[in-house]
Amino acid sequence: MDKLKERLDMFSDAVIAIIITIMVLELPIPSHNSINEYLQFGRGIGIYFISFFFVASMWYQHSVLFNDADEIDD
Repeated sequence: MDKLKERLDMFSDAVIAIIITIMVLELPIPSHNSINEYLQFGRGIGIYFISFFFVASMWYQHSVLFNDADEIDD
């Protein structure tokens, strides 16, 4: 059952990494040199950082929970 715990932990790490990558891909890239485009980009960056810290907090809580678990039952 120790392998199951390790596999589940690695799977959740991979899912969280994919979520963070998808969040980066959704950032709006400025296409013109206008202040409005750059404001939208700055707003997107801010939303990304808030979302990143939320996902990182969930990952940390999950990691602490799994470190405290000794075994996983079927």
